[in-house]
Amino acid sequence: MAATLSALGLLLLIAFSQDVARAEGRALLQNRGCTHEDITISNGLTGKDPSGIPLYSVAISNECDSPCNISNVHLRCGWFTSATLINPYDFRRLQYDDCVVNNGRHLLPGIAVSFDYTAEFLNPLSVSSADITC
Repeated sequence: MAATLSALGLLLLIAFSQDVARAEGRALLQNRGCTHEDITISNGLTGKDPSGIPLYSVAISNECDSPCNISNVHLRCGWFTSATLINPYDFRRLQYDDCVVNNGRHLLPGIAVSFDYTAEFLNPLSVSSADITC
């Protein structure tokens, strides 16, 4: 009988240890911190403006699950141009291949900074730098 209880106790200990390890693994994944890969950029053709120029929509967001602050987001943007005015607090080109998002302020998790622009061609955008503190 003692051998049976020891085996049962060992099985319970193993099961408990596995549950603890899974819980710790989930906590590590949730608190892994944020990286530049957590900043998503959607940039695509949505139609044409009344004068027939292609209209593009952009959404830039912080998709990080951790309680980190992401700010001072800069994008590689080439010679970004738009035939229509974009709110400079949302997005503006500082110089060749350097555009700032949200006037450098924090990108709140799950909330997109978005704008439309008109141009003859799509302006490629990608993250070049950001300040991330966790």
